[in-house]
Amino acid sequence: MHDFKKRNTKVHHSLKFGFALLGMLVLVGLAGVAISSAWHMYGTFNEAVTARHNAEVQLASLQSDMSRVSASVAALGSQEGVEAQMRDRFGVAKPGEGEIEIVRNQPTSDVQPAPQENIFVHVLHSLFVW
Repeated sequence: MHDFKKRNTKVHHSLKFGFALLGMLVLVGLAGVAISSAWHMYGTFNEAVTARHNAEVQLASLQSDMSRVSASVAALGSQEGVEAQMRDRFGVAKPGEGEIEIVRNQPTSDVQPAPQENIFVHVLHSLFVW
């Protein structure tokens, strides 16, 4: 009776080993792509958080500028505000107003402390008076 079992030859084993090796390389490549994607995803998240923080800081700065400008516009909306700005920027005065200049007295003499001599220089000057 004949045995209908296939014989395993070297070529058959080589092909089986090659396909197994190729399958493992494909799996390792897929794992590398997945790990690289996850690694870059966290970098992208970090950049997004930094960009959001910078945008919030810029928004706060622009809001403070807007409130300052709106207060300035509101002040210029009245006659008193316009007058105050004219006085500050251009030094304008009403007729009959004068300018008072306050002059503070400066000390006339600058007293400098005498430099202290070294003990050896003091002895040398005491011995040789010339």
